[in-house]
Amino acid sequence: MYVTDVIGETYKQWKTGVVLINAGTGTGKTTFVVKELNEWAEITGTKILYLCNRSALRSQVVKQAEAEQKAKTLNDDAPDNDIGEEHLDIWTYQALEKMKLYHPEELDAFLQQYKYIVADEAHYFMFDAQFNHDTVVSYDALKALWGQKIVIYMSATADYMFRQLKNMDVVKDEQKYNVDKDTGYVDKVMVYWNDDQLACWLDCIPEGEKALVFMKSTDAVKKWRNKYGDMAVGYCSSNNAKTKKADNLYDLKACLMDEVLQKKYTFTTKALDNGVDIKDEALKHIFVETWEIDEAMQMFGRKRPLTEDDTCTFYIRAISRDRAEQLHKQVLDDLEPGEALLARDKYHRPGKWEAFRHKQSAEKRLYDFASVRIVKDTAKIEYNRMAMAGLCYKRNMLAAIQQNGYIATLRDTLKWGLETKVENYKPPKLWMVDNWKIIKDAITDGKPLGKNTAQELLTELFQVNKKLSKEDAAEILRWMGYDVTVTEQRWKKDTFPELQDKTVWVFEKV
Repeated sequence: MYVTDVIGETYKQWKTGVVLINAGTGTGKTTFVVKELNEWAEITGTKILYLCNRSALRSQVVKQAEAEQKAKTLNDDAPDNDIGEEHLDIWTYQALEKMKLYHPEELDAFLQQYKYIVADEAHYFMFDAQFNHDTVVSYDALKALWGQKIVIYMSATADYMFRQLKNMDVVKDEQKYNVDKDTGYVDKVMVYWNDDQLACWLDCIPEGEKALVFMKSTDAVKKWRNKYGDMAVGYCSSNNAKTKKADNLYDLKACLMDEVLQKKYTFTTKALDNGVDIKDEALKHIFVETWEIDEAMQMFGRKRPLTEDDTCTFYIRAISRDRAEQLHKQVLDDLEPGEALLARDKYHRPGKWEAFRHKQSAEKRLYDFASVRIVKDTAKIEYNRMAMAGLCYKRNMLAAIQQNGYIATLRDTLKWGLETKVENYKPPKLWMVDNWKIIKDAITDGKPLGKNTAQELLTELFQVNKKLSKEDAAEILRWMGYDVTVTEQRWKKDTFPELQDKTVWVFEKV
């Protein structure tokens, strides 16, 4: 089912207030707005403001709106007009926040011209608040309009926030919509645990297949991009302070063109987690280096299957109970200043705040931690409701991981049928990691391997039911991108005396 199918024509009867569209990636949320709702706005002489959380998403929405307008003008045989200039404006939340902070009166007047305000990827308010302390500014700006406008919140992963809105009793039943995502194209959801296992999986990707890897930091993107050289490309936000022009990390076209990945390996950050559709049958592997499951689901959603045979495997990096405990303590530390301010300002209990202020680390934490923010102009410190909501959600997830383990928590949290596809490859098994390291060292260092050892390692590694010949081994390695020859000889050289007079295989780069 698509959003347009579920909503039908009920949007024509929407009343002032909140609309919730809880819909999976690829279910046509954007299409509904730029086509159905935009056409209705034209008919009724009203306007739509469409808000996006990423520049890449804004670019995609603009592109789609332009395409819809061209299709419309062709069908109507009408003169070609600029898309949506009269009825659809497309902004980022960050632009709205900047205007609210620096030109509040202008923003208030600006927002009055719209009947519909679309908050796409609405999980932004909570989850981005941990590094963007101003998400609460855009949230409050929209909240102030609930009694005047139709404010539409859309997301695939904002269940927690949507529950809060429902509990506030601000959403009419007839303005709530749920649309599940079809995940039939997903073969498996694999769990891995460390860098060695990630490297092993990446090394074993066959020729002709591609991998998209979401990393946690710009430094990680550079490291892994460099590891795979000409076979890889990296992409990060140009707004990231660590992204320098010399790093060549913010050329989206070098990474993705016409919705097709340009290299075997694409390493990126959250810069690509929204707003980028990938229609590439060669994309068979999507890796996510974050343990945060809702964030992972957004990243998995970049794949748009083209046919029934266009399948993909998802990989998510797990954390141990011990690591979950460490992260849980960090979250509690981050929550502490916000909870102390909340106790003082909302519940009139200043004691908790005074106790916090006497801590040696208090001053630094007020400026560094997400649960509080400094109000522009007044320099007043206030608790950050959006960040605290996101941190509370994270706290609960980490508590569940400590109690039940990561895999059980993953199965409890995933939806759309993905929970039934989870496999713990507790690896790729450790023997695979070890085997592959031995083979790679042999290729890199020129160290021969005993014939029987090489055959056993390769047979086990590639899961074949017969011992491989040296020709088979060379063919498989070339297929994987390693251009080598494999020769068999009696070892007579002085190096590697443990192999003297033994039959060995030598792996040589061509």
